Amino acid sequence: MAVFALEVPSFGDPLVVATLVILSGIVSLALAIIGIQAFRRRPSLSYFLVAAALVVLALKAFIGGLTVVGLLDLGIHHVIEHGLDLLMAVLLIGAIYAARSQHRCLVNTPVTERF
Repeated sequence: MAVFALEVPSFGDPLVVATLVILSGIVSLALAIIGIQAFRRRPSLSYFLVAAALVVLALKAFIGGLTVVGLLDLGIHHVIEHGLDLLMAVLLIGAIYAARSQHRCLVNTPVTERF
């Protein structure tokens, strides 16, 4: 029985890393734009916080790009990325809390006072 070995590129390969950063930048920028548009259509605190979290996601890809081209040191990159992860988590938890608080207020408010 023959065993075939597939050559899988290493994730340390600069071309693979650059491709991943570019693709994640495109997708996260598109998500940020969609989030901002959603906030513009339904301006509320929860939509704002979700849109801000998606902008932070796009910012993470930008920071990754700066690191790939050598404009940002890898150690500083990690500190910034973990800080942005924390910020994104806080924004999303805030959005959930704001949405749930708003929902509770609407449930306890008579229908005639909601609009």
